Amino acid sequence: VVGPEIVEQVLASRRRSASKRAPLLAPRAEAVLRLLRTGWRSAPHVAERLRVSTRTVNRELQRLSQQGLVEASGEARARRYRSREGPCRDSS
Repeated sequence: VVGPEIVEQVLASRRRSASKRAPLLAPRAEAVLRLLRTGWRSAPHVAERLRVSTRTVNRELQRLSQQGLVEASGEARARRYRSREGPCRDSS
């Protein structure tokens, strides 16, 4: 027999683990991360592959970097990005 105390413990545990999950990402951010999982890429390369502007990609890269999902190396035109290890969550 499962008592109400056990049910409450299980539910509390699920709530705690749900709050620790990675945030849901927009489809474009997911696409950027998918490209960056294959290795180091420049913002113009990502923009060309996704058929969006480099400025749009730079905004996404900045957001993803602030969330700790992307790391960068180099400066100015030599700057390259890659996904940090670990899968991201699907937004569907």
